[in-house]
Formats: sequence, C-alpha cells, structure tokens
Amino acid sequence: MSGFRFLLSIDWVMNKTTEGRRTGIRWKFTSVLEDLNFAEDIALLSSRYVDMEDKTSRLVDEAAREGLKINAKSKVMRINARNDQRIKVNDKQVDDVEEFLYLGALLHKEGGATKDIQQRLSKARQTFYRLRKIWDSSEISRKTKV
Repeated sequence: MSGFRFLLSIDWVMNKTTEGRRTGIRWKFTSVLEDLNFAEDIALLSSRYVDMEDKTSRLVDEAAREGLKINAKSKVMRINARNDQRIKVNDKQVDDVEEFLYLGALLHKEGGATKDIQQRLSKARQTFYRLRKIWDSSEISRKTKV
C-alpha cells in the first residue's frame, strides 16, 4: 500500500468513525471537536466514557475494513473523569496515562502548558550545552555561528 493510499485511508476511517456523531468535546459554543489527527497520529476526544468506548470500537472496526490495525501503543488520558472503567482495543486494555506526547507537544491531564514548556526548555539547554565547544571556539567565525 502506498503512502498516499495510507493517508487517504486514515482520513476515510476517521470520517466514518465520527460521521453523524457529536460525541467529542465542546470546542466553541456550537461546534464539537471529535478528534485530532495528523498522518498516522490520532487522538480521539470525548467527554463521556460511553462515547469514547463507542468511538474507539468504531475506529477499530472502520480501520479493519481498510486493512489497518490500531497500534498497541495506544493510550488513554482522563481529565476530571469520574468513571475509571478501562477502554479496550482488540480485547486488550489500553493504558491510562497522566501525560503523553502528541506531535511533539507534551499534554498533561492537569492542563496548561507548563510541563510542555519545561520539557522544551530542557531540550534546548541540552542542545546548547552539546554545542558549547562550537560557541566557545575562536576558530569558527561569529557569522558561521549565527
């Protein structure tokens, strides 16, 4: 299967999974956000357990019809949830997590961007430190460093 077909399949699967449903999270007063997807990275969104369970089941079924499988590394993050029942994918319980990385951004169940910003600053410091010999070198011109 070519990359183009794969991306088309993901889009098709997501459209079929959420078609005719309003089970996501309120985005604006009159609109609902059902999912986030970029290439093969998908985040399903829902404010109720039963809706998430149904949406997950529909995703697995629609993906199977297109010859795709849901990756075993799938995770669930609950925010202000009273229900602690586990979501299953292909009869396997999906791990609950406090945070996860989505497209390079660290999402945490407490919300806000503090942890993401701290993580990005830490990575920048590490990279800057690794380049210290270059910054300190008198053999490399300032123009090249910039």
